[in-house]
Amino acid sequence: MLKIAYQAHASNYGAITADTPQRAALNFFNKFPKARKCNIIEGDYDGQCFSVSYSAVHWPKSWKDVTKKSLVDLPDNY
Repeated sequence: MLKIAYQAHASNYGAITADTPQRAALNFFNKFPKARKCNIIEGDYDGQCFSVSYSAVHWPKSWKDVTKKSLVDLPDNY
């Protein structure tokens, strides 16, 4: 079953998926403490695969250049 999720990612690092943008960023920086910033995007997650869909009706939410300090400003209630 697909559910809405958020994935934090950065080049030279992996990607972390979580239920909210803030949790995705927090988990990303906990797993990759040397990373300075990450990008977060909304998508569908089935427990194994994360996919992003674009259409004229729905454009996924995203946040660019999130840092450890700015992650507190991300939504944590989706």
